[in-house]
Amino acid sequence: MLEVRNCRLSMPAIEVTEERIEEVLEMVGLATNASLLYRKYSLGMRQRLGQAAALLNHPQLLVVDEPTTSQE
Repeated sequence: MLEVRNCRLSMPAIEVTEERIEEVLEMVGLATNASLLYRKYSLGMRQRLGQAAALLNHPQLLVVDEPTTSQE
């Protein structure tokens, strides 16, 4: 979960709770791998982590380009 928590550094204007992090990790299917280091993630897992970071702020609209590229 450390890797997702680091997303806070790039979004200081919002408050990201532990509950929200867990909720978003569950949404993208990374909840069971939250304790892994980023370098241990497969390319598909890294894509999902990027999606999780985009979802942390409760966006009303999320524009994506090929969001499932390289996902398992």
